[in-house]
Amino acid sequence: MPTLDSSHYDCIVDNGKKIYKIQIKSSRKIPTDRVNSVLIPIHSYSIKYTKEKVDFFAVFSNFYEGFFIFPNNGTQQSFRASLKGLNKIYYNNFDLLKKY
Repeated sequence: MPTLDSSHYDCIVDNGKKIYKIQIKSSRKIPTDRVNSVLIPIHSYSIKYTKEKVDFFAVFSNFYEGFFIFPNNGTQQSFRASLKGLNKIYYNNFDLLKKY
């Protein structure tokens, strides 16, 4: 487990095969009238989450009342949370960590 706030990841997950570094984010944003999704930044200006430093992001959305769990591709700057479209597969998908 990280011991400092300056760690690149917030927790680790052991799926029995491998240990993964997880960065946890949260958002209180709500969708606009025209869009059924929420854009959530996942990178900060001071920390770059490379694939070597963070394996997965777990982003909690207050609006959707759940987590979106997805692998770090090393270049993604933000995540569009939605229960429709491509990213719906990541909603409360804790089993995703078993596949890797």
